[in-house]
Amino acid sequence: MKLTHEQQQRVKTAFLAYSQGAPKVPLAMIDQFICGAIPGLSYEQLCEFKKIKGTEEGYDLPHFFQLVHANEAFQNFCIANYPPAPEEEKAPEIDALALKAEKGF
Repeated sequence: MKLTHEQQQRVKTAFLAYSQGAPKVPLAMIDQFICGAIPGLSYEQLCEFKKIKGTEEGYDLPHFFQLVHANEAFQNFCIANYPPAPEEEKAPEIDALALKAEKGF
């Protein structure tokens, strides 16, 4: 399933929630994410979903997106439970010529 821009923002919000401000999601939190998206998994089933490997420290954003794209249940979980990430604010553009004309230069 291809995600829309808004849905991708929701996945980013899920990443931020599970990473708790760190650059990677710890492996224990990945387990919680998988079990939250698909309740009632056995340990063996959980390990099957973790075939997409992050590092020993956890999953960074690209690995997290890869994991989410691996199963539609993960996508639906993120879309249903997380708001879109706020758009990054852009600094206002300043028209230097208009500013100079306004000041009388």
